[in-house]
Amino acid sequence: KVALIPLRIDGQHCDASGKHSDQQDLNQDGRADLITLTVTGKGGAEDGRIRCQQADLNFDGRLDAFLHYDERGELVREQYDQDFDGRIDLGRTYKDGVLELDEQDLDHDGFVDAWRRYDKGKLVRVDHDRDRDGRADTFTFFVRGQIDRVGYDTNGDGNVDVWDQDVARRAQAALARRMQARTAVGDEYVEAPAPPEPDVKPDA
Repeated sequence: KVALIPLRIDGQHCDASGKHSDQQDLNQDGRADLITLTVTGKGGAEDGRIRCQQADLNFDGRLDAFLHYDERGELVREQYDQDFDGRIDLGRTYKDGVLELDEQDLDHDGFVDAWRRYDKGKLVRVDHDRDRDGRADTFTFFVRGQIDRVGYDTNGDGNVDVWDQDVARRAQAALARRMQARTAVGDEYVEAPAPPEPDVKPDA
């Protein structure tokens, strides 16, 4: 059996001390792409509780995903490098196994500029930092999965100063117009040109 080329454990995101490391090759290319760290019990034996998983999502030899588990083995945190530039741009926080918060770096400058907040796993608010000062200044509220209202912090104190209560009506009107146009016109598409007829020469 050929030895597996291992991945290097990222100690910044997962502490490997006192844990057993198991590396797997999911795409069968001879290189490890998933590291699972489990708790080591008495005598050095692993007790099966996962504390961290690290993965190479695009199989380039670098870690792109980090999953963190609590003492009970339940997922509490996820971190992803979605554009594979070596920096985390999405962090997800779970409470009692339910998604609670997304932290996103939308402009990929290394700093969080968007926060998606959930209640019982359902999206209720999106905060966005438009002026890149590290604090949210736009707050979008959702009701039953639809935008309800948007608030703006215009003086930088962290509180809403201006409300846009009409954004829900405009969004619904735009959706209605889109559906009406689709019903009237149908899905537009361009047919590919037919291949040219081959030249057929008569038999001599």
